[in-house]
Amino acid sequence: MSVEDYFIRYMEKFARALGLMIGFRQKGRPEESIRIATQFYDEQLDIPPHESACITDKAFIPTVQKQNYDQSALNYLAQIAHETAKAYEMQYKGEKARSFYSISYALYLMATEKDRTYSPERELLMKELSKKLKEEK
Repeated sequence: MSVEDYFIRYMEKFARALGLMIGFRQKGRPEESIRIATQFYDEQLDIPPHESACITDKAFIPTVQKQNYDQSALNYLAQIAHETAKAYEMQYKGEKARSFYSISYALYLMATEKDRTYSPERELLMKELSKKLKEEK
């Protein structure tokens, strides 16, 4: 398999997981969104399901760094973490939601460092996440 084929396959996995999570959350089924996220973290990052529910950014980020993902993958991971946070928030699990908001913010920072270009969308998301994290303190 060529490098391009591999890249396309893993980007499809990221996009599929994100799409499913958004769909389930919008249908009022946050538990299904969390199930998809947990499965994704297990398959893509080797984070066991029992650990992903209580992981912090301090444990999550080194796991991602080991994978050496590119900027596109980091953006997808940040979006998946953001969706995970929203799903936990829908379940009134504020501490878990806050943890994944923090993870999402850290992943966007990593994507910014890898990209080395300004992304207005990413900056806007980071501002929103920063504000949310400050509000919850």
